[in-house]
Amino acid sequence: MAPIPAAGQGQTAVKAKRFVLGALTATLAVAAVVTVSFVILRPARVHLSVTRAQIINKSKQVTAGVVELALTLAGNNTSKRAEIVYESMFLDVTNSSTGAGELGSSFISANLTTAMPVRQRRGEVAGFSATLLLVPGVWTDASGNWTTRNRFAVVVTAMARFKVGVARTRLFDIKLACRPVSFVPAANGDAAKLNGGAQDGRLPVDNVDCA
Repeated sequence: MAPIPAAGQGQTAVKAKRFVLGALTATLAVAAVVTVSFVILRPARVHLSVTRAQIINKSKQVTAGVVELALTLAGNNTSKRAEIVYESMFLDVTNSSTGAGELGSSFISANLTTAMPVRQRRGEVAGFSATLLLVPGVWTDASGNWTTRNRFAVVVTAMARFKVGVARTRLFDIKLACRPVSFVPAANGDAAKLNGGAQDGRLPVDNVDCA
């Protein structure tokens, strides 16, 4: 005849089952919260493009043969839920049309004139402006004429975070190459308009996408 289990042992078994069920419930709840947070805070896709690449002037006031170039980039936030905050951005122009730093290629850093950080709300287009000076011997001669093919790549290096409501992600490193980019002489009055924005908040048709 099997011994009759004591009442204390039965209560211990019930408590153990309740503890296991409670632990499983808590684990599932935490997993659900982590999954929802991952979906909500998943980085939005960054869309950048070069909207202007212009030769402003052959700056005779500084030094003969010096050429001033101007760049305008547009960032289009297509996310329906996330805000993008660009904490920093660096632009480099290379005469390698692939942006990969090929043998014989060189890089020139542009001077970003747009103040950082830049906060970009959902559905907004943000503008980024930069200028750079070419001295004779770097892609141009003493007269300011090209000595290399006018076909470049603009390399964008940025740090940004994404926000949904009060929640925000860590900083993400972004590196994109916009190619091929060719600089064209600025029309009359265009130099004054290079203030870092796509006109009327819309992307122009003739933009060079960054990928």
